[in-house]
Amino acid sequence: MGEDQRLYVKIVCTFCSGARELYPYSVCPYCDKTGTTYIEANIKSIATYCNESLTLEELLKLKTLLND
Repeated sequence: MGEDQRLYVKIVCTFCSGARELYPYSVCPYCDKTGTTYIEANIKSIATYCNESLTLEELLKLKTLLND
């Protein structure tokens, strides 16, 4: 098997909303101690992140890398 090629995004837990309390558990079993969890990122969220966070030069570099 090859290495994992998926991308993940860290979000506030959708089960306990980051409060860490989830009945009947004493703490939420779905998130870490900060109330966040990782989910697989879809292509639209990756594109949104790139458009909002990368400079034009970085976007052009990324497009070049993706085309190779």
